[in-house]
Amino acid sequence: MSLEDDEILIDELGTIAKNAMENVITQDLYFQPERVNSWCQQVMDQCLKEFNKMNKPFKYIVTCFIMQRTGAGFQSGSTCFWDTKTDGLISVTGEFANLNCLVTIYAVHV
Repeated sequence: MSLEDDEILIDELGTIAKNAMENVITQDLYFQPERVNSWCQQVMDQCLKEFNKMNKPFKYIVTCFIMQRTGAGFQSGSTCFWDTKTDGLISVTGEFANLNCLVTIYAVHV
C-alpha cells in the first residue's frame, strides 16, 4: 500500500512534536516565567520547520503550553468541525523533571 502525497501522517507529526519538546526542554530546566514564551516559540518553530520538510499540502496550527511541574493537574481539550478523512489533530505531552509541556497540532488539508 503506497501513501498518497496528500495523506496526513498524524503519528509522524506527534513524533516531530515530541522531538522538538525534548530538544528545547531539558530535564534540568526549572520554570522561569521570563523564558517560557521563548521556549514555547522554539518548540513551535521546530515543529513547523520539520512539518515544512514533509512537503505535504497542509496548513498547520501549533499551540504549546508549558507549566511548572508542582503536582497540580491540567487538562486540555480540542475539537474541530472539518473533514475527518483529510484533516487531523494530535496532542502530545511531555513530562520533564520540573516542567510539563503540551503541544497540540492541527493539520488542515489545502
